[in-house]
Amino acid sequence: MPVNPGIDFKLAEEEYRKASIDSEKLKALEHMYATCPKHKGTGPILKEIKTKISKLREKIEKSRKQKSGGYSYHIKKEGAAQIILVGITNSGKSSLLSQLTNSKPEIANYEYTTKQPEIGTMDHHGIKLQIIEFPAIFEDCSDKEKYPSYFSAIRNADLIILLLDGKKPISQQLKLIEKEFYNSFIELGGKNKENEKVIGIKTIVTVTKENKKPKTKFQLFKIERIRSEIWKNLNKIYVYTKTPGKERDFPPVALKKDSTIKELASEVHKDFVNKFRFARVWGKSTRHQGAKVGLEQKLKEQDIIELHLK
Repeated sequence: MPVNPGIDFKLAEEEYRKASIDSEKLKALEHMYATCPKHKGTGPILKEIKTKISKLREKIEKSRKQKSGGYSYHIKKEGAAQIILVGITNSGKSSLLSQLTNSKPEIANYEYTTKQPEIGTMDHHGIKLQIIEFPAIFEDCSDKEKYPSYFSAIRNADLIILLLDGKKPISQQLKLIEKEFYNSFIELGGKNKENEKVIGIKTIVTVTKENKKPKTKFQLFKIERIRSEIWKNLNKIYVYTKTPGKERDFPPVALKKDSTIKELASEVHKDFVNKFRFARVWGKSTRHQGAKVGLEQKLKEQDIIELHLK
């Protein structure tokens, strides 16, 4: 027992003792860990709690896979990034997917119109982005039907767009959606944690139907700005290549921010780094247009790069 554990820790410990199902035990243990004093004397108890949390998460995840009846849902990543649309029923996911992509999902006034994930492709200056609308989130969905497999597929996403219905209580929606994701070991807007099954996925939020600005820990954008904000939040740039004596090539190439000529050469062809002589660059990354640069030159959005090989 830790020294001076505090009332919150004691209450969480009591909840753990009374819990009859694994999800309740896990929640109580996480509360115990969060409220336990952090000092040298509590090291052993913190380690014990963390071990129990890890084992329970593995047990719950294994149980969910068994309950799904062997159903497995996988979406192959296509394009430069994979973006997921989530929200409660009738929050406007299908309408947004239709606006952003070439997809034509069923849009209706009745609830739970989307029965399975809908996939579309968004074009951003020639860069293709995969956008997927998942079926509506509801209470305890993370442990029902095909949802365990859906949440497993979401873990590979680069960005999540969370849609909130402005005509319904915002805080309740957020609490529900965050809980279902966390029960599936995904923390919306969180960062990846070392040696933990919970992963963090960058998340942006928009409120549909009414122009509300709720206080949240997430980045909040108006629905009409979502298209541009998607690219900004992917932490990527796009650049153009060109052949000597010709205009720039199209489509452009998507790279991570702060990428160099070396990353670009590797992306274009696996042998280009070994055959590289020099490159010429036009754009914001160089003072002189057409400057001769080497592999370590950092690139900026919309740069035009001419690769010269041996």
